[in-house]
Amino acid sequence: MELAIDYGRKRIGIATVFFSSIINNKGWKKVVPQIEKIIEQKSIDTLVFGLPLNVDGTESIMSAEVREFARRFNIKKEFIDERYTSLEALELHNKEFIDDISAKIILERYKSKQFL
Repeated sequence: MELAIDYGRKRIGIATVFFSSIINNKGWKKVVPQIEKIIEQKSIDTLVFGLPLNVDGTESIMSAEVREFARRFNIKKEFIDERYTSLEALELHNKEFIDDISAKIILERYKSKQFL
């Protein structure tokens, strides 16, 4: 099962096909163990990270931070273009739920990519 991650400096949205949540980002030393616990509890075999690309498709400064965060996990990792997921999430819900909705959108993009 996949766990999608919408990484942010303040909050991290996470989602599987069955649940979604928001983790307050209080530093990697606190966040990584929380996500590792979810990986174990939910039998996650793949992490799907939203990769914040520039409008022209090149990697942004934040892309490097996401990749560095991803290196903390010893599990299969995939990266999906997350451009405009926040805007899509805002269309679906208010700002309070933007991070976990964005993670769901990232997961949907990953799943649809698998079937192309």
